[in-house]
Amino acid sequence: MAKIGQRYGTSSEKEREGVWVNLGDDLRVKIARANNPTHSKATERLIKPFRRQVLNNTLPQEKQVEITVKAMATGIVKDWEGLEDDDGKTIDYSVDSCVELLTDYKDFREEIAEISQSMEMFRNEEIEEEVKNSQATLSGSSSGKTTPKQSK
Repeated sequence: MAKIGQRYGTSSEKEREGVWVNLGDDLRVKIARANNPTHSKATERLIKPFRRQVLNNTLPQEKQVEITVKAMATGIVKDWEGLEDDDGKTIDYSVDSCVELLTDYKDFREEIAEISQSMEMFRNEEIEEEVKNSQATLSGSSSGKTTPKQSK
């Protein structure tokens, strides 16, 4: 039987505050989960003036991208480390610089969006430990003995 908490349990704090994700080449980005309260409120606020166009499916693609980018910069990307421009100059994190980069670099935007929607990134650590322990118990060690669950 599947235990719902082990399968779907996530940390609300990680979802809101974000987790550091290594994207390679010493680039680390702190990413919160998509649709966290800050992201949802930003999206709502940014869409409000265009509600009729959204409902009628007539909002231009450029405006949709602009809203998405601003909402992501406000509510999903929390910080970064190790980011430089093409001349090697460090790019400090700010919402404005984030909007600029998410706008200019579609693949960066899509990578952040994909990570922000991944349940695995925001797992509750206690649940992760339970899952690891139960998997170890199921597979056993090479001697055939099972690994006992660690007490806390």
